[in-house]
Amino acid sequence: MLAHGHASDTLYFKVYPNNIPIALLRFLLYKFAGLFHISSYMGIDRSFCAIMLGIGIFAGWRLVRDWIDERAACLYLLINLTCLPLFFYTLYFYTDTAIIAFPVLMLYFWHRYAQSRKLRFIMILGVFLGIGQLIRPNLILFLPALAIY
Repeated sequence: MLAHGHASDTLYFKVYPNNIPIALLRFLLYKFAGLFHISSYMGIDRSFCAIMLGIGIFAGWRLVRDWIDERAACLYLLINLTCLPLFFYTLYFYTDTAIIAFPVLMLYFWHRYAQSRKLRFIMILGVFLGIGQLIRPNLILFLPALAIY
């Protein structure tokens, strides 16, 4: 894909169409990193995964801090820091890793909407749901869970 700009000759995507969105995401990441002359694909993948994991942990911390208190938020961070298998998500790039922050971000923006009743938070939630749905189609199951909540 990087060499030719398209994947029309590849049988792989015809057999496994669920991998098209993640391949496009990687393609965009590599193209963006190429603007800065970064060519370590493994480094790009792991950096992206670490950023997504960090965003998820940060948004979760903010939620716990807002819902409970500072002490619970510190306990949340301690549990995250001592959960070694969680950080193994940075070692492989796939749909699970690419959307690891999306559910907690959607919860965060739902919480912000519930506090302020500003429609921009619902619109941001919808954008995250749309992007997450493109990357991992079963993320749509989060919407009925949020509605039930």
